[in-house]
Amino acid sequence: MAYVAPVEESLFFIENCTSIPRLCAAGAFPLGDGDAAAILTAAGQFAAEVLAPIDDALDRVGAQFADGVVTMSPGHRDAYRGYAEGGWAGLTLAEEWGGQALPVTLNVACLEYWHAASMGFAMGNLLCTGAAETIEAFAPPMATFKRGRDFAAWLGLVPRQHTTGGKPRLGRTSKMGQRDIRRLLIIGAMTVVRWAVRKGAAKGSWLARMLAKKPRLVVAIALANKMARSVWAMLSKGEEYRGSALAPA
Repeated sequence: MAYVAPVEESLFFIENCTSIPRLCAAGAFPLGDGDAAAILTAAGQFAAEVLAPIDDALDRVGAQFADGVVTMSPGHRDAYRGYAEGGWAGLTLAEEWGGQALPVTLNVACLEYWHAASMGFAMGNLLCTGAAETIEAFAPPMATFKRGRDFAAWLGLVPRQHTTGGKPRLGRTSKMGQRDIRRLLIIGAMTVVRWAVRKGAAKGSWLARMLAKKPRLVVAIALANKMARSVWAMLSKGEEYRGSALAPA
C-alpha cells in the first residue's frame, strides 16, 4: 500500500490548535497565507514519491563500505540530494545559516511524514539537525574565535594556548567548556571510530594512521577536535565541508 501523508490533519492542527497563525500575523515567522499548506503538501509528496520507494532497499541493503569507499543503498544518494536542494534540512534553522527560520511545529509534521515513509533515511538527518541547533543555541558567534583551535579549546577538546616571550605555550585543557556541544562531538566521533575499527578505515587515511598508534578514546577526541575546527571554518568563513578523516590520504 502506497504511503499517503496526513497533510489535511496536520494543517488542521497547526491552524486550529497552535499559536502559529497569530505569531505569523505578528511577523514572528516568514509565513504568508497558504504557505504552511504548500510546505506540508510538498513534504508529503517528497515522502510518498521519493522516500517510500527506497525504504525497502535501505533496510535490506544499506550503505556498504569497501576499499575506503562508501556506496549508498539504491536511490539514497538521489533522495538526499533532493532533500538538501529542497531546503528541507534547514526549515527551522536561522537564515544566516542558510535556514528558513520556520516554526518547529511545522517541521515536526514534515519529520513525521519522512519517518513514516522511511525511518532509515530520516534518522540520520534528524541527528544532524539536532547537533546544528545545539551549536546555534549554546555557542557564541564564531567571530569570537580567531581560529578553529580557539573554538576547540573553548569546548575543552584541546589545551588553551598562550604566548610567553614570543613563544607559544600550552596551558591546561579546560573542563568548563560547553559540555553539550563537546559531548555531541565526542559521541559522534566515537561512532566513527567504532565503525572504523569494526569495518576497517581506508588504508593511508588519517583515521587509520591514528588508530594504529593511539587508544580509541584519544583518537575520538582528536577527531572531535577536527570536527570542531570544521564547524568553525564553515560558520566563520563560509567554507564547505571538505571531506572525511576516513578518506585515503
